[in-house]
Amino acid sequence: MNTSGSIFYNADYVVIEYIDIVKSPYLILLAVLREQEKYKELFKYEDISHLDDMGLCEWYMNRKHRNPLADLYRDPNNIPHNELDKILDDIITSNDIFYRYSNLLNISQFLSTSLSDKISHDIIIYDQHNSNFAKEDLKRKFNKDFTVLHSFDEVLDKAKENSTYILSDINKIYHMKDKGYLKFSSVTIPVEYRYNKKNLKDFNIDFDELWKTDAFKLSYFRACSYEENKE
Repeated sequence: MNTSGSIFYNADYVVIEYIDIVKSPYLILLAVLREQEKYKELFKYEDISHLDDMGLCEWYMNRKHRNPLADLYRDPNNIPHNELDKILDDIITSNDIFYRYSNLLNISQFLSTSLSDKISHDIIIYDQHNSNFAKEDLKRKFNKDFTVLHSFDEVLDKAKENSTYILSDINKIYHMKDKGYLKFSSVTIPVEYRYNKKNLKDFNIDFDELWKTDAFKLSYFRACSYEENKE
């Protein structure tokens, strides 16, 4: 199958995952939480409290779980991951500061270009957290009302296979396969997030095996080129 450093564009939609592709609100969440007493009994803030902004960013990119609270939880055998996901969701949807004050990532260049050049693709933003914060943030940044969906099933049923998916969480590729929308699609994934890898080199997904049953385009890019937040 075809892989490249360039993003492929299939015809119907470009689907972009908000978390860790457009912005990283979880990074702001960590910066806020480590200054508070509320969750110190649950999470090992001492692992990140001594880090400067660059160090925290490096820790964030190298975390082993998409939910960073799972890397910090003091007793990982004492609570299921779905409970930690619920804690994360409750916090991230409690205040828009995590969205508002996180920096735009590299995809912002594409979003700006697609608007100014009137690229014909419709863009769907996927944010797993059910709030208006992502939509409001995009409106603030780009002066456009993007379509923002909070269910990946809804995204897939709308975009289907003739679309380009720019995903931060590569496990969603399995979801695309299960729904029958992986074959003939285009998928772009970031190279730097450790939570997508089983070791420092190899991704969690064996793409050679996957291509035996599903022909799809795959490309890679770097997500984390930070742009100054000018708000």
